[in-house]
Amino acid sequence: MTKLKFITTITEPEIEEKRQREYDRLEKAASGKRGQPPRTARLASFAVFVDYLVSKGIPFASARESRMNRAVLKRHNRRTKKAGEIAKKADEATKKAQETMRAAEEAKGTSGEKRAAEVAMEAKQVAEDARRVSDPRKSRYKAVTPDAIEELLRKIKHLR
Repeated sequence: MTKLKFITTITEPEIEEKRQREYDRLEKAASGKRGQPPRTARLASFAVFVDYLVSKGIPFASARESRMNRAVLKRHNRRTKKAGEIAKKADEATKKAQETMRAAEEAKGTSGEKRAAEVAMEAKQVAEDARRVSDPRKSRYKAVTPDAIEELLRKIKHLR
């Protein structure tokens, strides 16, 4: 059983409104254009985590070797590693679902109608579990570098 830890932030309404306007501006600027949209949800979650670290006494800094950068990098890579493991399991589950569906189709014509129905239900459950993973692409789960976190912290600096 994993232990969940919720991190919340309390900011002044003016700061929160400024952040929300910036997120909206980023999304609006990217709408209707080619390419990947900005990951404003990720930026917002990191802004909350940075506020949490500042409240714990870690000074805000975006430099590559700063304590803030290392703390954010460590958390990000730990979370993406977990997500990557989940995506890998989902991929395996999808393959298993395909195999069990084939087995169910083969069993339909035989005397094992009941077994075929059980296998089909199992395959549907496995496929549903696999769909819960939002983005199974490997590129979403690679460890990032301190330079990438530095860029993210610079964006957060403009939100503060």
